[in-house]
Amino acid sequence: MNPGAPANITDACGRSVSASYVGVVQTPDPVVCEGSIVYTYRYTACDGTTTADWTYTYNVTKISISGTVKYNNASATAMNLVTVTLTPTTGAPVSCITDAGGNYAFSIPLNTAVCPDNYKFTFTTAKGVGGINSTDAARVNAWWTGSPVAAIEYVKYLTGDVTGEDFINASDAAAIQQYFVFGTAFGRKVASGTPWVFWKELDQSSLNPPRSTTPLKVLCTADKTVNILGGVIGDFNFSFTPSILVKSASSTLQLIYNSSKRADAGTEVELPVRIMHASTVSAVSLILNFPANLAEVKDVTMKANSGNLSWSVTGNELRIGWNSAEPQNFAAIEDLLVIRLKTSEKFSHGDAIRLELAADQLNELADGDVSVIPDAVLGVDVLEFSTNGIVDPTIEGSMTLNTRPNPFASYTILSYNLPAAGQVTLVVSDMLGRQVATLVNVPEDRGSHSVNLDAMSLQPGVYFATLTLRNSTGELVRTIKLVRNR
Repeated sequence: MNPGAPANITDACGRSVSASYVGVVQTPDPVVCEGSIVYTYRYTACDGTTTADWTYTYNVTKISISGTVKYNNASATAMNLVTVTLTPTTGAPVSCITDAGGNYAFSIPLNTAVCPDNYKFTFTTAKGVGGINSTDAARVNAWWTGSPVAAIEYVKYLTGDVTGEDFINASDAAAIQQYFVFGTAFGRKVASGTPWVFWKELDQSSLNPPRSTTPLKVLCTADKTVNILGGVIGDFNFSFTPSILVKSASSTLQLIYNSSKRADAGTEVELPVRIMHASTVSAVSLILNFPANLAEVKDVTMKANSGNLSWSVTGNELRIGWNSAEPQNFAAIEDLLVIRLKTSEKFSHGDAIRLELAADQLNELADGDVSVIPDAVLGVDVLEFSTNGIVDPTIEGSMTLNTRPNPFASYTILSYNLPAAGQVTLVVSDMLGRQVATLVNVPEDRGSHSVNLDAMSLQPGVYFATLTLRNSTGELVRTIKLVRNR
């Protein structure tokens, strides 16, 4: 590192003298692009004999580039094991790996002639991905059709542009739902070859900004903090937690069994899935398991066939996705969707077909604001084998069950109408499907009946009353919600 001879050196006689480069002493030693560097030059005095040394010191310092890498979810989950690479305009790139707190740090020589200061940031990680379902699709629809459109972190925009068309619209929402239901790959290609995207924190965008075609670059001329947000392509509502890589049961959705229906082998049956609490719904994401050896899924339908509905079957897994830009209102114990099954020829005496909620956090319902509905409850019937089949739906429609008052404090009266004589049971169950009271369990004639429920022994909360009529023609079931106040 020779800066050249010093200029305009004169001796005591006022004459210019020539100097020759002697050497450099770098302190401390050895150091690359850092520390105090002393340059020494020697010149001859005007007497032609005497020599002297001329020196000057050049100080080289470093700057710090540091920050955190976090997932752009509500809890700002720190992302460890992310490789952060800085590449200068000239010279070799440098890398480090984030620690348990998502922290990274570089010490960079500040000497633009030798150590450039304009750095390209790139990120790689082997972390798994998840959190993508119909709620994300509904959130995309809600955002791009919003008025006014809310500003969002640029990294969120990058997760929503799944088709790679440089804007977000209904095609992205459709692609996200197709991914959840069918596993269809996104059209968007990422330079890193992984479904991860990263960008600077607090860099916000509004409706469909032009997506940067170059990697993230940061100009660093002094110590700088650059905090980074990460995201998974398709996880537009950022429900994913990177540190959780295993599937677990949904904490927001529960499936209970209301009653039994009966069917013969080789018979098509409609099996409603009911929403047990009155709700406004904008998205449905369901992963259900069923005995594929006993039944085949023929169709899935929803209320008025509104919105975007998709379903698929792989083995014994049924995936259902639905989202709508116009959220739908559902009354308590109303059919959320109807699954049409065909029982197999193997379906025989003693068999029962139960739909089960898969142990997966993707199972959830979203409300009118496209936020996850907490503690949502769905109800479905168990399909049992019977050569008598299912009763005529015209008869089924004439069986009613009502209660007044509701909500109630100390008691309520349940009234019901039977379309035919038969064995009647009327039971009360809690939210977990546990039976807490049997009000009727006797043969009764066709017509109107009523019974009093003494609620003093019940804790405040939500319960379900289920009326069942059995006779030689089959079985009828009705379920209503009861609310006991304090």
